Amino acid sequence: MLLVAVPDSLKHAITVGIGLFIAMIGFKNSGILSVAVESSKDIAAHKYTEVLSFETIFHLGSFQDKGVILTLIEILLISIFMVLRIRGAILIGILMTTVVDYFMGLVNLGSLTSSDTTWIPDMTKLKFADFDFAGTMNTGIISVIATFTFVELFDTFGTMVGTASRAGIMKNKEEGNKRVGKAMFADAIGVSGGALVGTSTVTAFVESAAVVAEGGRTDLTTVITGVCFLLALFLAPIAMLIPGSATAAALIVVGVLMVQSIKEIDFQDFVLAIPAFLTIV
Repeated sequence: MLLVAVPDSLKHAITVGIGLFIAMIGFKNSGILSVAVESSKDIAAHKYTEVLSFETIFHLGSFQDKGVILTLIEILLISIFMVLRIRGAILIGILMTTVVDYFMGLVNLGSLTSSDTTWIPDMTKLKFADFDFAGTMNTGIISVIATFTFVELFDTFGTMVGTASRAGIMKNKEEGNKRVGKAMFADAIGVSGGALVGTSTVTAFVESAAVVAEGGRTDLTTVITGVCFLLALFLAPIAMLIPGSATAAALIVVGVLMVQSIKEIDFQDFVLAIPAFLTIV
């Protein structure tokens, strides 16, 4: 019902908005985008402080920063691989950047043999069924339900529609709506189950667009991804070797994949264009 009720322009706008959001995260994490504050008064540390609009300055990061240079190089490499239609372009770009970071001294392999490195996950710190009902009541149950429902709903909605469109599932709108509806139901079960066992949100992530772009279309893709996540529990120290500049470039490229849905929005029709634009920004 939700998929049918929401106009197609808004569906694509949500996808584009999410793509721009994660691209912004990539730019910020890499240092390409920097945020500075020039305030007329002192700002307290470790405390949320509102500043006036003109006191916040967005600017380019320093090109003397190795992380910025490496991110730009990786974006260029991934772009070339994607233009040449080389499978695994994003993954290859991440691995190549990690190797370059190693030779530049930014990756410390010694951490793998350090006594502080833990290869076996500590299962004693699981927050199974550790719900804070008292805190929920203090905040307001309606506020909590509304906030999490809308955030999770539209985040999943945009991700599902975006990845389904890239996979070609939405070419047949009726069949596509049914399949996305089933996927959202499974996602809802995952979110609830994840909260019960104390993990971060078990939901569809926009990075799935990269998998779809590489040809992932069936349930087998999801199963293999799940197995890799299980292995990651025991290979976390190796995964931690990958520098932030490598993953930042991947986020930016995934943002490009998601933003492609903007061509499906008719900006000549202001009835559709204005709500879509506001949704994007």
